[in-house]
Amino acid sequence: MQEFIEMVMERLGISEEQARSATGGLLRGLQQNVNELDFDELRSSLPDSTEIMQETPEHEAAGGSVLAHVGSLGGTLGSVGGLIGPLTKAGLSQDKASGFIQMFLEYVRSQAGPGLLERIIEQMPALSSLAGQPTE
Repeated sequence: MQEFIEMVMERLGISEEQARSATGGLLRGLQQNVNELDFDELRSSLPDSTEIMQETPEHEAAGGSVLAHVGSLGGTLGSVGGLIGPLTKAGLSQDKASGFIQMFLEYVRSQAGPGLLERIIEQMPALSSLAGQPTE
């Protein structure tokens, strides 16, 4: 996960603390919204993800402080709002939060493969519109 942390720090211009907090919050949000088997596979594919999650207080994953923004995106949005909330609490703007999620999903694809990413998006369809899907 350190590779991902460094990538988002560089591309989004955020601190390591913000990157780790946002990553932990996003992982906790995914844990709450995808089935246990898929989340366990995700966690085992992402080195240090458990430690990063432990650094993030559990209440930070339950957020939804930008539901108005998320509401404009369509789809099943409650769960995506829960993912964006911790990112804004980590100090990311709404634009950076969207970019962060897109980078995270691409990182998941590279580390865990497209099959797991597709299963996660099937469980959270709004992720596809928020983060965008690569064309095949």
